[in-house]
Amino acid sequence: MTGAGATCAVRAVRRDGYWLVRADGGGTADPALTRPAGQPGPAGRAGAAGPAVGREPDAGAGARAERALAERYLAGLEWERYRTLAGPARRDWLLGRVAVKDAVCDWLGDRGAGRLHPTEVRVWNEPSGRPGVTVPGGERLAVSIAHRAGVAVATVADAGDPDAGPAAGAGAAGVAGVADMGGAGRPVCPVVGAGADGGIEPGRPEAGGAGTAGAAGTVGIDVELIESRSATFVGLMMAEGERRLGEGRPADEWVTAAWAAKEAVAKAAGTGLQGRPKDWVVEAADGDWLLVAGNWVRTAREGDHVVAVVARRGPAPA
Repeated sequence: MTGAGATCAVRAVRRDGYWLVRADGGGTADPALTRPAGQPGPAGRAGAAGPAVGREPDAGAGARAERALAERYLAGLEWERYRTLAGPARRDWLLGRVAVKDAVCDWLGDRGAGRLHPTEVRVWNEPSGRPGVTVPGGERLAVSIAHRAGVAVATVADAGDPDAGPAAGAGAAGVAGVADMGGAGRPVCPVVGAGADGGIEPGRPEAGGAGTAGAAGTVGIDVELIESRSATFVGLMMAEGERRLGEGRPADEWVTAAWAAKEAVAKAAGTGLQGRPKDWVVEAADGDWLLVAGNWVRTAREGDHVVAVVARRGPAPA
């Protein structure tokens, strides 16, 4: 999103359990940054088509494209937060807003709520930093957002349903996805039912300490960059038994997946890691599924990142 010829194209992709938004360079105009004629604007008003954002020869192309994306998605106090940030931090924060608004719009659309414009979904934070959303109609939703190095993810569930966490398989109660800034595609929010910060926990802590993420409507998601980490980091993050669970896998990817899974469960519990990642033990691994402190987490590789989302998967092994 910076530098000559950069673009801020958005391709919204609905994954199984989460939405993902990626910031990449690209060279083609992307209709995702325009509102096609007849699609709803705020309060259901139809909007005229806007200008497409594509390859431009000057260094301001990325900034203008980012601004166009912000104008499509942000409203009210969100602009105040946006203006306090700069550089990659602002980009990633914006990507998080895109991901969660698309996830919420898609989730509501699947349930017959009608079309919403992204600006009708208001994202706010509790004093603890935990994100929440307000939508027309007053539905109570639980959301989780995370971003890291140009990628943002979000997931949503019914805040009042004890079984509303994202489930594996089509038709899950929780919906999530990936918006890729740098490829052809479209935003999902204004197209209901289309197949399209900082990682702060939306759930409520349960009695019983670390690892309890079973509160009604709790959701947790995280995304981490796959990179080499020091032996000191690994030693502080996981025990020897957890490291052995990853034998046969690329070491950097395993450590990243375990780290992301711990973060996701801690968010769902409403506490965060609190500087004690070893309290959130990876107890078992079954393919892309990790059992962390009694909670199943589904992991997925997205390019150079790993996404981890707390999900339902039947009873944990004895």
